[in-house]
Amino acid sequence: MERYLLNGEVLEQVPLHNFLVIAGDLNARLGPDETKFTFNSKTNRNGEMLKDFLEEFNLYTSNNSFMKPKGQLWIFESPLGDRAQIDYLIFRKKWRNSVKNSRSYSSFSSVGSDHRIVSATVKLSLRSSKKLSLTR
Repeated sequence: MERYLLNGEVLEQVPLHNFLVIAGDLNARLGPDETKFTFNSKTNRNGEMLKDFLEEFNLYTSNNSFMKPKGQLWIFESPLGDRAQIDYLIFRKKWRNSVKNSRSYSSFSSVGSDHRIVSATVKLSLRSSKKLSLTR
């Protein structure tokens, strides 16, 4: 996370008007002081870095933006049974109204992982570029 995202070099190469999704296991826990809908009880060090990154680049996490039962918020389960929300789908705030829902799925069997699948429903309304009209 630190090497590629937090320095912002890759993100700065993507034009601001482009639709952008960053998805991944960031090992970041965002607590209730940082976001409204979270499974985590407190923010960890990676969560603090993620929060700063989101603010710096005007981004938000979609899986913390929709009210869900606690059972649909957690994404990772350790071998000891501890659960956490550490995987995120990140979008530019400009496109917030295009993200209609975000959730995790309750099955591990389909992916063979200790992480659940996180998805978002997105509805884009794209406009074609204006054509130049030449008048004489």
